[in-house]
Amino acid sequence: MNDANNALEQPYLAQAVSAAQGPGGAPLVLAPDSTAPPLAPQAVPPAPSPAPAPAASGAADLVVERIRVKGENAGSQDDCDPGDNDVTVRVKNQGSKAAGGFVVRLVVDHETDDADEQSTNGLAAGASVDLTFDRVKLKKDDRSLAATADAKSSVAESKEDNNTRSVSVSCKNEEN
Repeated sequence: MNDANNALEQPYLAQAVSAAQGPGGAPLVLAPDSTAPPLAPQAVPPAPSPAPAPAASGAADLVVERIRVKGENAGSQDDCDPGDNDVTVRVKNQGSKAAGGFVVRLVVDHETDDADEQSTNGLAAGASVDLTFDRVKLKKDDRSLAATADAKSSVAESKEDNNTRSVSVSCKNEEN
């Protein structure tokens, strides 16, 4: 088989053959090099993954640090008395920017219709504030308390899913 026929048998060279001209305008025929190893198919590298979006830096981050009943950390025996109790919620801004005004909500036994709320005028970065909810009605036996900082989502935070803390308390004494 001659070089011209060999080139025509390989369709991928046909366009190059028809367009190329040698000296004096004669057609230039390209033939595959029989001594060269065949080219291995090259894998196309995958497109790089997009970089994850950076967390909002330079923002407030409000968290409920603790919940106290009668001045004690909730979670021990006889945490509260059935009836009226003072509940103190400590909120901390662990972000790097000050938070504007926000609402803190206290819910007893998942009863959101009876939730108590208090407002703050704001909180500096790294600062904490104690909010006392007076005369919170707690029934005898085990109760659940949940406090949420920024309950109305008024503050742009670096992390929005860490605003609530829940604790269980045990009201064993006689009613007030």
